Amino acid sequence: MRIQKIPLDQQLAKLRNGSPAHPEFNACAVRNMANIPAMAYLRDYGAEFVDLTFLLHIPADQEERITYGEVATIVSKLWEQTETRVTAAEAMELLALPLLNCYERRKGAYGSSTENPAE
Repeated sequence: MRIQKIPLDQQLAKLRNGSPAHPEFNACAVRNMANIPAMAYLRDYGAEFVDLTFLLHIPADQEERITYGEVATIVSKLWEQTETRVTAAEAMELLALPLLNCYERRKGAYGSSTENPAE
C-alpha cells in the first residue's frame, strides 16, 4: 500500500466523527487481533457469533479455536469471488460490530461538537 500523508486537521475531524484517522487503521486492527479467538472477540455478541459461524460454515468443533485472523482469511477468500461477495460482506458486518459500537460509544462520550476531546 502506498503511504499517504493526511493533514492533521482532516485526521482530527475523522476522529471526532468516530472514524479511523487513517485508512491503514483497519488493516492494522486485523493484524493486532489476528491471534485472538473469534469467540472471545465477539463474546458480547453471542447471536452474531453463531450467525458468523453458520455463514462461514465453521464446524462446531472449531468454533472455540478459530482465531480472528483465520476468520478474516476466510472472508478475504470469499470476497475475491464475485459469487460469494455478498456472504463476505455479511461476515464483515458481523466482524465490525465491536469496533463500530466502540466508535459509537466514543462519539457519544465526546458528542458531535468540533471541540478537541483531549483538551
